[in-house]
Amino acid sequence: WIIYGSPYMSTTRAKFNKALQLNGSSYIRTAHLFDLSNEPFSAECFFSPSAVTGSKFIMSLMDDNFTTLYSVYLNADVLTLQKTNFTASHTWTGNDELANISAAPVSAGEIHYCAMFGDTSNLYLQLDNTVVAASAGINPDSYKCSVGVIFTPYATLTSFIFAGTVSEFRLKKLSTIPAALTVPTAQFSLDADTLSLLHFNGWGVIL
Repeated sequence: WIIYGSPYMSTTRAKFNKALQLNGSSYIRTAHLFDLSNEPFSAECFFSPSAVTGSKFIMSLMDDNFTTLYSVYLNADVLTLQKTNFTASHTWTGNDELANISAAPVSAGEIHYCAMFGDTSNLYLQLDNTVVAASAGINPDSYKCSVGVIFTPYATLTSFIFAGTVSEFRLKKLSTIPAALTVPTAQFSLDADTLSLLHFNGWGVIL
């Protein structure tokens, strides 16, 4: 993982122990590619926004050709899953909203759990214990991931950088797609299916 800006670990609005404090100009992302083409997967974290205005990106997955981006972001107080498309020369060609959870608005200062999970046929967005199905699955490919920012093939879109805290991040393979992910009641665990795990307390792992 690569750190941009000046995020720091804090006990403020931390779900477990500590959280990564993002100030709207800092974020993290990885140059490592994770193969999500053959098995179901989940990407999950706890987050707490400082405010619920504008579009702020919590986590995203960008394919290795920089042509397809999947993002979980806040559209004001609505958690949204979006697919963004680029040409081979990295020209933006449009966004496709795949799902949103408008029935369960996000509150500023509150700690929420969010996840996207599924496979190439079915993809889901989860906020706390509410799950909605996306209109399409994920493209079979390998992906880089980011936390706190939209992962783009060009200059960082600073107006979309998340401000608040992120507690825990885990990317893992799933044996089957559940109706909903179980919201963890303790720090995310490391198992044989974990691809990347960050506790934001000074320890993380990429497998």
